[in-house]
Amino acid sequence: VDAFILALKTTFDPRAAVGLQARCDLLLGDDCFQAKVADGRFEVARGGAQRAVLGAAEQADATLKTDVATLRALVFGGRPVGDAFASGELHLEGDPELAARFVTCFSRPTLSVRSLDSVS
Repeated sequence: VDAFILALKTTFDPRAAVGLQARCDLLLGDDCFQAKVADGRFEVARGGAQRAVLGAAEQADATLKTDVATLRALVFGGRPVGDAFASGELHLEGDPELAARFVTCFSRPTLSVRSLDSVS
């Protein structure tokens, strides 16, 4: 779970988030994260004591309850939110359009040719 959250932090694309103001709770098994996109920035904090970082009093615009594999497919695989919701793999509360926009704010990680050359 932590590696996936780190991937979100490193692949956030401010250009894809232009005009988006969103607070999303990500419930991934026993792990809870509060994510915020505002002013071209992405912040995320684990639930509990760190919740104050994002403003615990703020109500989430959308809550996505799923597993890491499903959220990875939504964020990096281009799987439609509606598809995961219809299959029961995603439980969604709040604004479904905002959730669909949120998952498009991250660029798909790619390996560069230089990275591949260093492997061989």
